[in-house]
Amino acid sequence: MSALSLSLRALRHPVTLFSLGLLLLNDHLFKAAAPSALTGKLSDFAGLFFFPFLLTALLSLLTDRRRIPARATFAASLAITAIWFTLIKTVPEANAAMRALLAGFRGGPVQIILDPTDCMALVMLLPAAGLWRSLERATAPQRPGWGALLALSLAACATLATPPCPPPVRVEKLASDGVNVYARLGSGHYWDTSPILRQSTDQGRSWGNAPGLTLEISSTLFSEVTYPVLACAPDDPTHCYRLPDQSRVEYSTDGGRTWQLAWELPWGRLQYMKRYHLIGSCRGIAGVDARLNDLVLLSNNGQVTVIVAMGNEGVLVREPDGRWQRYGLGYGAEPTPFSAWSEGALALFFKPIWPEIAVLLILTLPVFLGASLWVWTTWSARTGRGKVVVVLGWILLSGVLLALGYFVAIAIQMRTTEPRYLELALMLPMFFVAGSFLASPLTWLYAGAVVLALGLLWWRATAQTPQPARAAQAGWACLALTLQLWLAGLPFVLWVFWVIPWYELALLSAVVLGIAVLRRGLRNIRARTQEALAV
Repeated sequence: MSALSLSLRALRHPVTLFSLGLLLLNDHLFKAAAPSALTGKLSDFAGLFFFPFLLTALLSLLTDRRRIPARATFAASLAITAIWFTLIKTVPEANAAMRALLAGFRGGPVQIILDPTDCMALVMLLPAAGLWRSLERATAPQRPGWGALLALSLAACATLATPPCPPPVRVEKLASDGVNVYARLGSGHYWDTSPILRQSTDQGRSWGNAPGLTLEISSTLFSEVTYPVLACAPDDPTHCYRLPDQSRVEYSTDGGRTWQLAWELPWGRLQYMKRYHLIGSCRGIAGVDARLNDLVLLSNNGQVTVIVAMGNEGVLVREPDGRWQRYGLGYGAEPTPFSAWSEGALALFFKPIWPEIAVLLILTLPVFLGASLWVWTTWSARTGRGKVVVVLGWILLSGVLLALGYFVAIAIQMRTTEPRYLELALMLPMFFVAGSFLASPLTWLYAGAVVLALGLLWWRATAQTPQPARAAQAGWACLALTLQLWLAGLPFVLWVFWVIPWYELALLSAVVLGIAVLRRGLRNIRARTQEALAV
């Protein structure tokens, strides 16, 4: 029996249908109604049972034609499932890439928890393999029928229908009993609006669930915050810290008579933090909330530790040696890297500047077309030939610009809530990263037609010049110019790595560098164009 028939029969099996229903109910009902470790892992167990059958059905479209045994196709599906699931649960870069991919298909951010303990669900591949073997031994196989095709569609929808992003969780209030620190977080569930309580026994470095709280701690956690928030060391009342507002921490060594800046968000980094969550991230919807909400101070033998509630960025801790560190509390209240040098951000350093990279990629085609038209027009005016090439080139350029204008309109419509018009233009490529657009055959058909037309036009124009060999060099000069324009993206890379602190400075540098590259490239093209006309 073929791999396709066996996979369809496996998908319509009662146990598979039960796992499909369990996944959908758990993702969209049970997790919100009763969040726990059980509901957190239940979807993984259910999904890993039926996903190999779905993957086998897809692979069979290739393997059945090549007469590869069905058992070998299913074995490959099991291996791919095990490797893929392990990567997205243990490797941050793989997890982020998968979230971005699903976000492109769904049209919005999704949530995939990075938790190595979820790998225990891989045990479900064993009963899946057992069901497959039992179906292989069936003596009277039947045609899959419409029920199997319906089960295939349901499995595909269940795979993509990951749970939506939960409401944002923020650290709102802190309390301390002199030894332990307690935090109140806003609810992270739509149905359960009760706050989340966390406890740290190591001065804010790690957090767990809070046990029973005393009346004093509970009343402090649920009280309102009024600014300025002030805390002094009990064994040295002259050593104080305060939050004058939600933007900075100040300290005093004279009992509060004078204050100096102790910590504030580094210049230019808030925009990087927002950009870091731009694609495929639930934080992209919730936004980066780095406001300083509350402050507590711990003192032990003259060693002062300051802990500051930092919105959905976790907590900010001043170590006894004077260093400021940020720590996460779970539930999405985790610190965002300040630059690509940070752990977990280096491998995805291009993510915050993906719009700029895509803009450069998109601009290469009009620049190449414009430079080519300039060359062809010069040749046509001097030789009296090639007017058809010029006309076709202008038609092609108009079509490209029309397509770009369409995507610009879509991008602006998608970003009408942004007050910064500069970013509106840079959000143009966001439509291009959508999986539905990149997966469209019309996209690749259009791109292939443009490239083919350009090649034919250059071949025709070159043949009509007195020096075809030198004319070809003009074509390569046009191509070199478009590739050299990528150098204009270097300032954005330096901004990501915090060499350039402000985004506006990186943008200005990119514009200046782009103009310089464009001028030099046009001079080179002009020289090659004149050489092609020399007799």
